Amino acid sequence: MLKTLIFLSIYILNYSSIFSQQIGISAAFCTNQYFDLKKDDGHFLTQYKMGDGFGIQLNLENSNINAHPLSVSFNLTKYDGQIMTRDGGRAGSNNTRADVTKYIVGLSIFLINVKMLDELELNFGVNFNYLLFYNMAGEQLFQLGGRPDRKYNLAERTVDILQEFNIGLQSRIGYNIRVYKNWYLVPEYNFYLGMTNEFNHIESFVKSYRQFFLLGLMKRFSN
Repeated sequence: MLKTLIFLSIYILNYSSIFSQQIGISAAFCTNQYFDLKKDDGHFLTQYKMGDGFGIQLNLENSNINAHPLSVSFNLTKYDGQIMTRDGGRAGSNNTRADVTKYIVGLSIFLINVKMLDELELNFGVNFNYLLFYNMAGEQLFQLGGRPDRKYNLAERTVDILQEFNIGLQSRIGYNIRVYKNWYLVPEYNFYLGMTNEFNHIESFVKSYRQFFLLGLMKRFSN
């Protein structure tokens, strides 16, 4: 999947950089919240602690690839968070506790792009991201009646636990403030909603949503 993401990024960068009307770079502060859609009950329980992070983003806006206008972003992001999941009953239970930091590379493709009030831009699309590096601390505990408990250090099992490739929906709102000729200062807000699971082999289907607060510099080549 990483090779596919790299190939797609190179293809888009090659064509969109030639025909882009706007190119910009932004720095971001982000928050990360893990979540699941299953309701807690007597045997199933989850707790998630919000984390934060930072990133950098390259934006190619109002591009044309094969005559189809779109905006794309290439991003590097670091984010963290904590999870606790438990499932089981009287016969036994499985428990996972983890403090996770991820470093990902991503490609956002915005297919719906709306411009309002001259310089207010709204974008809606999809984000593909791949796990580059990680740090994880925590443990998994498996308890089964009549048998000894099994405990694993997650620092030794991260290859099994972490999902490497993820897809999510992404929206963006930004306002272009002219500072000099065709140069603009661009404050932005991005929202990412994960559609795939962030972890494997744990007690719940854990996804993530992230909020990004960005400030960038953009150059416009044509109106």
